[in-house]
Amino acid sequence: MLPGNLEAVIFGHSPQTYGWVYVVVAAVLIVCPFLVLSGSQMGRWAGIMSDAIGFISAIWWMPFYPIWSLTYIVIGFLVIYALAAHGGNAEAVLQRLVLR
Repeated sequence: MLPGNLEAVIFGHSPQTYGWVYVVVAAVLIVCPFLVLSGSQMGRWAGIMSDAIGFISAIWWMPFYPIWSLTYIVIGFLVIYALAAHGGNAEAVLQRLVLR
């Protein structure tokens, strides 16, 4: 069942526009883990940016689905934290581990 005021959260004026935005973000989010696992800094930053777009868009759903929106926002924040704090080049990460 869809909320009655769904137009307030849709990008543009049609669900088709909203769907295409999410298809593009989803495609980036599917490719990013493979790039991150291969050590790519571009994949790390693309993951941060696309996840930020994803969890910022969850704020618009807050009036309709508050629990799911908060859950998605928290998970998005944790993913961004993990990519930002624990990413980086492999030698620097290994050097930090050795110095501890």
